[in-house]
Amino acid sequence: MQSQLSRYLVPAVAAVSHIHTTRRVTPSPQAQPASSTTALATLNATTKDAVSLLRSQLRYYAIVEIMGRPHLITKNDLVIVNRLLDVEVGD
Repeated sequence: MQSQLSRYLVPAVAAVSHIHTTRRVTPSPQAQPASSTTALATLNATTKDAVSLLRSQLRYYAIVEIMGRPHLITKNDLVIVNRLLDVEVGD
């Protein structure tokens, strides 16, 4: 029976070849002018508000690429693919 199955259930995280993420780059303290402390305090308050909004979200999403195709997934999602017989990890 298993040899006749044409579809396999794969945990999405186990089959991920790479995950696209973005890095936040912060300038060095020497590069900021001395008058930016007010702007920095406002930025910190804005950042704290944004982080609290993110934490209050029910679901987080990730875009993974499996065999050259992007997939939008969340935690505990299963990705169903048509075939995996000739696929190696990292394809």
